[in-house]
Amino acid sequence: MGSGLLSLTIALFCVGGVALSYYAIHIEHMKSENNDYQATCDLDEKISCSKVVTSKYSRGMGIVGDLLGEDHPLNIPNSYGGLLFFPVMLVLGFIPSRTITFLAVMITSFACLTSVYLVYILFYILEMICLVCMPVHFINLALFILFTIKWSSPPGKTTSSAGTNSNIKKSPAGQTGKKKKSKKEQ
Repeated sequence: MGSGLLSLTIALFCVGGVALSYYAIHIEHMKSENNDYQATCDLDEKISCSKVVTSKYSRGMGIVGDLLGEDHPLNIPNSYGGLLFFPVMLVLGFIPSRTITFLAVMITSFACLTSVYLVYILFYILEMICLVCMPVHFINLALFILFTIKWSSPPGKTTSSAGTNSNIKKSPAGQTGKKKKSKKEQ
């Protein structure tokens, strides 16, 4: 995958992450205004994103409130973290620095660990399915994979889908790198 296509793919996943984070915030806000509000992703008792985004685990991952208090400024909705995380990853995706890309790999690996924790909470503690949350966790994994691919690619090189180096120039005869000797040179 070429570096331009890779950066564009990262950007598309990040835009999706921002949209899903914004929608989760919208659901939380609407539910706080009207307890009878039903989001489009609320299908039944076990498939309900509004129940998930209004649970104690949707703020500070259910940890900050327990440690620092429910009213602490760091006990923000998890979705606000998404509104910060995804635009930052979008910008990092376009910076052609291996150091910055390695930083993005580290950040997205932490996001994946966070997703594993939240999926555990979702399935085993809340015993629910959240149609907004699950795509966000998938996006975190996809970003980790994409940044890892970007970081592991040699600097300045791009590879095609066949895995061959697309920066090698080929001669009309299809040979690479070597100049054909004429009969006089032999």
